Amino acid sequence: MHVPSYLLALVAVQLQVVPLQAGTEYHCEYLAAHRDLVCQCQRYTMTISSLSSLIAKYPGRVESIKLHLCQSLDLTISTVDIQQPFYQLRIEDIDQVTLHGVELGHGHALDILVRNVRDHLNMVGRIECSDCPKLQSNSSMDVRLSAKPTLIMQVKDTTQATIQYMDITSVNFRLKTRNVENIKIVNSQVDKMTKNAVELFYSQRLDISNSIFKHVEEAAMIINHVDRVEVTHTLGFNNRSLQLLSNKTEVVFSCTAPYDGIMGPLYSWEEEKCGPVSVLLYQGKEKGKGGGTGAVILTISCVGVLIIVMLVVIFMHRRGKLDILL
Repeated sequence: MHVPSYLLALVAVQLQVVPLQAGTEYHCEYLAAHRDLVCQCQRYTMTISSLSSLIAKYPGRVESIKLHLCQSLDLTISTVDIQQPFYQLRIEDIDQVTLHGVELGHGHALDILVRNVRDHLNMVGRIECSDCPKLQSNSSMDVRLSAKPTLIMQVKDTTQATIQYMDITSVNFRLKTRNVENIKIVNSQVDKMTKNAVELFYSQRLDISNSIFKHVEEAAMIINHVDRVEVTHTLGFNNRSLQLLSNKTEVVFSCTAPYDGIMGPLYSWEEEKCGPVSVLLYQGKEKGKGGGTGAVILTISCVGVLIIVMLVVIFMHRRGKLDILL
């Protein structure tokens, strides 16, 4: 019996399909021509705790990775044990992404591109260089040895992006967003923001709260076609930190204070409205305990004030004085 050639071709294609392994969350293909590793989910979620362990499973040199087509991605990034150059990580077409910090090696540079996150991008943890030499005051260290690694993060076409409980230190960090509906920076600390370090384009809202910016240059954050920017309970960030490229952006600052130095006209911290947070008290505790403490102090102070107000209301209610005031 004569078998048509197109049926033989179909059978050959089917024989080349590798069967799925039970218990495997994702499947990866190594593209040798591009030195690229492309991974997609076989189930709902993908959890990657070590990029170097992921790369070690596949032959050939890997210079970039693409993770896509998942409902949920849980990812921890470290380039310390990855052979260089490793220059790009792409995250695309995923419902929800959680990034648990970024650790870069000395002299490394990484570009993270996040695109089409339909639900939520959540970034927590530390962005740091773990093996960078520490600069001492009056040090004559070679400039090449003291150079910080660079992390460029681009987020596009995403519903919401949140940076929370994140400490960004010892890394040249740049953030660019396009068409991200809502952006939040909450309970975070940034050591340094240079001019044009952050570009936020085409968003509905940017909220910054309970955060600390130690050293911020003027026009560090470029805002273009963002409907509303609100900064509250934050140290070291003022309206000179922003550069507005569109005149329809509503900007609101409340409960702001300098990280170092006197209050000045660019800040406003009223204890009746913002709570009894002293800048000098914060600096003493933060410098004594290390990074990330200031944001926690601000949050605890606000919660403490709220608890005191609730206790006063309960006390007045029991004494019958609340009805008189009402």
